[in-house]
Amino acid sequence: MRPVVKPPRLRPGDLVGVVAPSAPVDTRRAEVEAGMRQLEAYGFRVREGASLWVRQGVRAGTREAQLADLYAMWADPEVKAIFCATGGITAITLVDGLEYDLVARRPKALIGMSDITVLQAALLSRTGLVSFHASGLAEGLGSPDADREGPHLLRLLTSAVLRGLTQLRLAGALDGVAALLFGHMEGCFRDRPSPAEGLALAVEEALGDLDLPVYQTEAFGHCVPNVTLPIGAMAAIQGGRLVLEEGAVL
Repeated sequence: MRPVVKPPRLRPGDLVGVVAPSAPVDTRRAEVEAGMRQLEAYGFRVREGASLWVRQGVRAGTREAQLADLYAMWADPEVKAIFCATGGITAITLVDGLEYDLVARRPKALIGMSDITVLQAALLSRTGLVSFHASGLAEGLGSPDADREGPHLLRLLTSAVLRGLTQLRLAGALDGVAALLFGHMEGCFRDRPSPAEGLALAVEEALGDLDLPVYQTEAFGHCVPNVTLPIGAMAAIQGGRLVLEEGAVL
């Protein structure tokens, strides 16, 4: 297994591609187009693969055409993520035709499920790329359940902080913690009017079921002014403020 490679997060205005690397979706055009409209509502621009609406038996176009669509999306530096329209039974035939060197040079999020997981597993094994097991556009963002699946998917694709909070929780680093204090979050939530709003969404998603007070100060971290805090000294939250309970020197 190669070292894990995380794709860049999505930002408002980014271009995303939509492809059909398995089953045809020509008879499900309404659902797929609804999914693309939802992507646009999230603030992304959408580009269709050349063979998106093609039918070739049980697959969306020939194997060569499907591989060409994937290559085109990965080769274009403007395309920041690739959404699969649906699953099927033929994605496995593409595994030995993927351009793994290209994927390694230009890591991008690949979103899909069903037999798309065959492609995702191959990409992880050969390039280390993290991909996203999520409903295809036809079954997810283009369905009546879009509001149930979309917000979580969007947060995972756009928030780098959510992966860090989850890691801390799973590692047991939050066991016994009485409160969390976040500092200045410069550049972490550029898609939100304020860092505080983006932080609130990330914390709710990762830690929402914990009985744990969370506070933020804009005066600690990579910012000016940057308040000095002693590492290892006792402190408490009083009235929504961080208060040092002891001196830090003898």
